[in-house]
Amino acid sequence: MTMNFPAPRNGSLSREPSTEKSCAHTVENRELAHRWHEESKRRYEELAHQWLQLAEQRQRWFTIGLKEGKVSACNTFSPTAQI
Repeated sequence: MTMNFPAPRNGSLSREPSTEKSCAHTVENRELAHRWHEESKRRYEELAHQWLQLAEQRQRWFTIGLKEGKVSACNTFSPTAQI
């Protein structure tokens, strides 16, 4: 398949302003995508860390309840719950 492109208007191969603008937008979009990726990655890592902390708290509360032999010792909503 052969593609025919129109010859440049002024006979040179320099970029036209619209092409330069398009390239600038492409670069800007790549930078935005990279920043968005990094921010999303940071947020997921932060969320994973929070989940691990919650799991550790739940494990501690369960262990306390198991040792004391009381379900009430596992009350995570109690103001006196050990965190």
